[in-house]
Amino acid sequence: MQPDPRTPVIDVFVCHFKSRRPTQIWRERSWYEKEVHGPHATALGYAVSTVRRTAEAAALRVLITKTTKGTKTPVVLIGDMNDGKNSNTMNILSEQPTFLGPLSSGGADNALYTAQTMQEYRSVRDVYYTHVFNGQRESLDHIMFSEQFYDNSKRRLWAFDEMWVQNDHLNVDDHKESGTNDHGVIRVGFDWKPSPGAVA
Repeated sequence: MQPDPRTPVIDVFVCHFKSRRPTQIWRERSWYEKEVHGPHATALGYAVSTVRRTAEAAALRVLITKTTKGTKTPVVLIGDMNDGKNSNTMNILSEQPTFLGPLSSGGADNALYTAQTMQEYRSVRDVYYTHVFNGQRESLDHIMFSEQFYDNSKRRLWAFDEMWVQNDHLNVDDHKESGTNDHGVIRVGFDWKPSPGAVA
């Protein structure tokens, strides 16, 4: 299937933020002192990892804002953010847009919308996960997109179809031996359905 000939160029950002594992602060020889920091190494390591993800999200948000603000440029962001959809990291990336009701129209010039939320609108409950650690299932991998992909945007060019998650391998204890990743794979489908008056 070929893209619609009216389809504009889409700017795609890909990221992989710092994992949630604690940073090994004992490697920081310039300031780490075992007697002082050693008993608190795990807590400090988690804090440093969180700060790094926050800084990475802020830096990426600056690039996205330069691309989207005051423009009609469609943007897609995909990646392993290592945080849930309601985390501070995701709030920075998305700029927390309002998801409008079915008969509303609007959209936010600079915001990013999450595929997870769009899929939840079509589901009875949230059952998707992309990562399993110590038996805890979480959604750490995300696809986000600008208002040109948001159903209720006045500037919509594509309508959200569905999100798919390939994560069966995460439920097998020795899945890494088969060469699979420790994260699920997500993908999203859209249909070319511009809003009335939307211009590509």
